[in-house]
Amino acid sequence: MKQKRIVSFMVFVLLLAAGIFLFLPWKPLLKPLRQMASDPSEAGLTEGQRDKKKLIESLHFSTDPESLLLTTEFLPNLCLTATELEVIFAAKDFAIDGEAPTISHIFFCEKLGQNLADGSLRVEWSDFLSMHKNNEAPTENGELKSKLIFAQEKFPARWYLSEIQVRGTSNFSVTEPEFTKILGQLFEFESPTTE
Repeated sequence: MKQKRIVSFMVFVLLLAAGIFLFLPWKPLLKPLRQMASDPSEAGLTEGQRDKKKLIESLHFSTDPESLLLTTEFLPNLCLTATELEVIFAAKDFAIDGEAPTISHIFFCEKLGQNLADGSLRVEWSDFLSMHKNNEAPTENGELKSKLIFAQEKFPARWYLSEIQVRGTSNFSVTEPEFTKILGQLFEFESPTTE
């Protein structure tokens, strides 16, 4: 009698579990936790996501013999609530222990001055290349930091803009997949030689 009750209970539990498994709506659980800024329906985007999309769409990237230049007319608006912007460059086709070396330029909004009005974030080649020998270096409007770049190793020649992090009252980041999805490309460049 006791065994019949245990068997009946076990069958009940199995049927209940199967019922829950079959009828539980899985779709909300499979939805990505982070919504991409490139959602074609602007009506479904939050204000922050719309700002993020505007930032990506407004980016222009260029190089000249002295520097890398990233411009956006959205910069003054960003710095109303942000304290710093971190622009992260990653080495292309180059890895150390499976991870790409990076150089980050952290721009402090309070130090941008005229660059803020111009909407420009400039990284001098001399500062960029100094990361081959240094892990950190101050700049006139922020600081540079490197990761996985070693003086005894060859300095990577090809780079791309991999991420922009905005820190302040509303933190967010723009990542490589978002650049590609909205712009259809990554901002790639070749650095001058360090030798």
